[in-house]
Amino acid sequence: MKTKIFISSSSGLDTIPHQSSISVIPDVLVFSGDESYLDGVELDGEALYHRLRNDKTSKVAIMPQKYTYIEDLLKNAIKNNYERFFFILSTKSNVDYSRLYERIKEDYSDLDILIYRTNTYAYPMAYVAITADKLFKDNLDLPLIYSKLDSISDNYKLYFYSPQEDVYKPIKRIDFDEDIINQAQIGVLSIADKNGILNLKRVKNKLPLEQLLSSFLDDIKNISVIPFIIYTNRYSAYIEVIENRIMDFYPKLKGIKRYLLPSSFGNFLGMYSIGVGYIKKEE
Repeated sequence: MKTKIFISSSSGLDTIPHQSSISVIPDVLVFSGDESYLDGVELDGEALYHRLRNDKTSKVAIMPQKYTYIEDLLKNAIKNNYERFFFILSTKSNVDYSRLYERIKEDYSDLDILIYRTNTYAYPMAYVAITADKLFKDNLDLPLIYSKLDSISDNYKLYFYSPQEDVYKPIKRIDFDEDIINQAQIGVLSIADKNGILNLKRVKNKLPLEQLLSSFLDDIKNISVIPFIIYTNRYSAYIEVIENRIMDFYPKLKGIKRYLLPSSFGNFLGMYSIGVGYIKKEE
C-alpha cells in the first residue's frame, strides 16, 4: 500500500539530508502585528536567528498550520495515488496539531488515515519519520512498524546547553582556547529524555559545560548509538567546542552529525543554544 507521511517542521526534517517523499507541514512564525512567515519556506532557522540577533525587540510566536493547508496537502497526495496517510505527531510540542489531525481524520473517514504519536522531537522526531518511510516502503506489517517506531521514542536522550540567560539577548563572542571548558559557565542546563525537557529553567548557580558532555559520554559508553549534535545557528562557536571535546574522550565518534534545531525549539531555548544526544540502536 502506497503510504504518504506528514510531519510538522518542528521536527527539523527539512534541514536534514534524506531521500523520501515525506511532506513537511510548516509551522507559522508570527512576529508582533500581522507579520508572519512559513517556517522553512519563507523564513528558515538561520534567517530567524539573524533577525533576533540584530533586532533586540523582536519576539516570535510559533503557531500551527491552518487546517486548509493540511487539507490541500492531503488532496494532492490523493491525486498522486497514495492510499494510506500517516501523520506523525509529537506529544511534546504539537498539541494544536493533534486537534487538526483528528479533524482531518473525521472529515475524511473514508480514507485510511493513521495518527502516530511519538515522544520525540527535533532530530529524533525526524529520524522517526525517515525510519517510518523506509518501513512502509519495505511493506512491513503495521504492528511491526509501530513497534520499531516506539523503540526510537523509548530509546533516545538529549542534553541541551544554553550560554545565555536572556533568550533575546545575544552573548558576546568569546575567543576559545585550551581552558574553554573552565571558562564557559552557563546559566541554563537542561537534560531531556523520553519524558521531555527536564530542569529547563534559569538557575543562579552556574554549571559547567563539562557536565553536559560527561553525562552524554557516560551514557553511551557500553551501548551502540546514533549520536548527533543539534544547534541553533552557525554563529555558535560552541559547536566546535563540543565536537572537539567529544573527540578528546570518544574518538570513535569522529564525524558526529550536526543538525539545525527547528525554529520552534531554537526560539524557545534561545540563540546559541546547543544540544548533544543519541538514539540507541536496536539490538
